[in-house]
Amino acid sequence: MTKPKLRIGSIYEAVDLYQKILYNPNEQGKNLASFIWNLELDLKRLIDKLLLKFTESMKSPKKYHDFLNNDEFSSEHIYKSIVDKPGGRFYGIKDEFFSRYERFVCNDVLEIITNELINHIDQLKGMVVE
Repeated sequence: MTKPKLRIGSIYEAVDLYQKILYNPNEQGKNLASFIWNLELDLKRLIDKLLLKFTESMKSPKKYHDFLNNDEFSSEHIYKSIVDKPGGRFYGIKDEFFSRYERFVCNDVLEIITNELINHIDQLKGMVVE
């Protein structure tokens, strides 16, 4: 699995941290998690969950459908004049989408990764023979 290049502040940093928590070797050079889970499959499932949540989070409200499906806004100048004009029909669209993206990165990514780690912990607890 080819991992996209990491960028500061990117979602992939969170995925990279997840990978380090589960799959980095311990002091003895052993990585017990790799005997239990398939790293590639595990990361693919995590990224699929993140992409699904991203798609849900960024789904455009009906009031913006005309804007998002309009070919008239091909130049940056026209785009800026439409979305930055106070009182205009699409004024505030940038703020709304930035807000949605921020919620996704700050809340949803953290929640999804935390849940995945908790699931792994629960699986390990289930393997313990008492």
